[in-house]
Amino acid sequence: MNNPPCKSAYAACRDNNKINPIMRGLSKLGVFLLIMVLGCTGRNDKPEIVKSPPDEKVDEQFKSVLLSPEKFDGVELELTGIFRYESENVAIYLTNKDSDSLISSNAFWVNSDSLSDAKLRLANRKKVHLKGRFDKDHTGHLNSYSGTINEVKDLDIQ
Repeated sequence: MNNPPCKSAYAACRDNNKINPIMRGLSKLGVFLLIMVLGCTGRNDKPEIVKSPPDEKVDEQFKSVLLSPEKFDGVELELTGIFRYESENVAIYLTNKDSDSLISSNAFWVNSDSLSDAKLRLANRKKVHLKGRFDKDHTGHLNSYSGTINEVKDLDIQ
């Protein structure tokens, strides 16, 4: 028996019970595009402030800067949070939970050029108080932080 010719490019032509190679390629492309679109959705540029445990005091100014970075751009700030000093992660986080989970949207990259390596290592994973100038446009490694603290003058372990 002869199969009738395909009437359109989208018709599922069968030749010896096999799907047309063009249709197979189109269906694979469709699945790939669907996965890519779904994988790219859901990014929220606004940081999500998660409630911290009742025993952990959160710096209110830190929260204010996270929620309205444009108001603090270029301003010298004093912040208290959890400091991380690691490869590709030199930052101050809002809470211990944010630091442990590496939630960089609740953190600021710290430009630590003015501080000694020994002091930075000593402060790693500890609660610190720092003074520096906020820059909303520079968002640290892989542009994943909520801003940068430059010109750090003090870094005191709490």
